[in-house]
Amino acid sequence: MKPLAVQLYCIRDEVAKDVPSSLAAVAKIGYTAIETAGLGNTSAAVWAKSLADNGLQNVGAHIGMNLLLGDAFNATLDTYLAIGCKRLIVPGLGGEYTSSLDGFRLACSRINEIAERAKPFGVSVGFHNHACEFRPVENKIPMMLMLKCLTSAVELQWDLGNTESAGFDSLRCVASTPGRVKTPHMKPFKAGEPSALIGEDSINWEKAVKVCTEVGGAEWFVVEYENAEKYPPLEGIKRCHDNFRKFLA
Repeated sequence: MKPLAVQLYCIRDEVAKDVPSSLAAVAKIGYTAIETAGLGNTSAAVWAKSLADNGLQNVGAHIGMNLLLGDAFNATLDTYLAIGCKRLIVPGLGGEYTSSLDGFRLACSRINEIAERAKPFGVSVGFHNHACEFRPVENKIPMMLMLKCLTSAVELQWDLGNTESAGFDSLRCVASTPGRVKTPHMKPFKAGEPSALIGEDSINWEKAVKVCTEVGGAEWFVVEYENAEKYPPLEGIKRCHDNFRKFLA
């Protein structure tokens, strides 16, 4: 059975208030790993101790690209290595990259460079998609361009829910990048029902597990549930955890 991680952006308000208690709550639910979305004002030492105290691994970090470029790279790398993180994911692109195809090409070039800088440290680099990369720019789909421009050293963290919400087949996308989908985001999607949970949405999760594992090369499944309209954040990620477990048996 593959272990489950959770993207802490799901419970960002709780994390901002108290990292140790938030990680304890995540571990109590049954998650064995987390993916960070910034460290806030909490020191790397506190993060490292809280992870260790709760038996949690850090399987990745969402980090804005500005913190991975130039002189900022070394300090960022040191911080995340200190909390046991050896996977740095660019979680999206700013407007300076997304207004033109040349902007997307520049973004890919920079991500490729970051991946090369990280490689000697045993750290991998990836890109996480949203729906916006599927919206046409200059009559082309930017995500398709990115798949051509990003080198094979860059992981593709396909977000199944984001991809489906853009009207694309998420599992076909995963299959298009074999061996590069180490930490797919398992986010539910159901048209017109933003609060739908994993297992109660439109995605074929049994097939998703199979494709992500056998084709994508998934090492961890990262649960992400962002909607808090129906369930409080911690309850939402617990329900998704419990539902998703059924597809891992």
